[in-house]
Amino acid sequence: MFQREAHVYVGIDIHKRSNVAVMVDCFGEALGKAVKFDNTPAAYPEWLKRVKHRAGGKGIIFGLEDCHGLGASWLSSCWSGGRL
Repeated sequence: MFQREAHVYVGIDIHKRSNVAVMVDCFGEALGKAVKFDNTPAAYPEWLKRVKHRAGGKGIIFGLEDCHGLGASWLSSCWSGGRL
């Protein structure tokens, strides 16, 4: 059975040059401040490393607000690099 408390949820607002992400718990409470990071494959590994650290061992569920396919780069880079 899915346990909401065992996960954190990361919403990413994808933009052409940069992205904004926020992590929340299962009750919708923000876990820290929103973070802005470059929308380039070179920026994703370090950002994802920070997300995993902040998650503290909990599962991570991502939600993308994608516009014009700009999130495809993020998803393919993280997925193919074995980071997700």
